[in-house]
Amino acid sequence: MKERIKFDLDFLKSLFFFVLTALCAVIGYGIANFETLTKAQIVLGYIVGLVLLTALFFSVVGLLKVRKLMEDLQ
Repeated sequence: MKERIKFDLDFLKSLFFFVLTALCAVIGYGIANFETLTKAQIVLGYIVGLVLLTALFFSVVGLLKVRKLMEDLQ
């Protein structure tokens, strides 16, 4: 059971950093190419940003739950 919780914790940590990196990449691309972006690209970037923020939120919630579960086992 404890090994499964550690695996879940490692997975959620990896997911957190992947989503955070993707969010920074989308924001960085938007800043670097702001003058040449079309309205469709801006809207798509906004939607992708919201999806990534939502995924970031749920990964943090998952991390907190798994961390609490691990503390309860010890």
